[in-house]
Amino acid sequence: MKNPLNEETVKNRIIIPLFKNMGFDPEEIEYEVLVKLPLGQRLIDISSKKEQEKGFLDILVRKINQPVFLIETKPQRHSLTDKDKVQAISYARQVMAPIAITTNGIEAKIYDTINEECLNDLPLASIIEENNKDINLKNSTYVKSGFKVSIDED
Repeated sequence: MKNPLNEETVKNRIIIPLFKNMGFDPEEIEYEVLVKLPLGQRLIDISSKKEQEKGFLDILVRKINQPVFLIETKPQRHSLTDKDKVQAISYARQVMAPIAITTNGIEAKIYDTINEECLNDLPLASIIEENNKDINLKNSTYVKSGFKVSIDED
């Protein structure tokens, strides 16, 4: 790949415009949110006196003031890994976001924060193409329910 984009450029040129195009207001998108978490992608020596480690999540998208997505961006030269999944899901759980997304601007993986299931495994271009066809978040059960998570008794 000639001149791969770094993490900040992926965030600003690809991810943020995508979510704005999906109908999210700029005030609903937060950047570099500080979270304190017991773990993350790093292993912490449990014999140390540190009980928490600080982390910065890349992008937090809210709707009706509730966390909806956490997006962990990586540079384009970075292949998405299970460590990235663990990092994104752990951050999402800290802020109570039901969806965690990892992306390098070329591919994106969307995870259910509760069961850690991958909801897609598509190139990012496919997601953008589908969004441009108006197949977007507005068709999601989560969005239709007013951004509420419910448990069916079935």
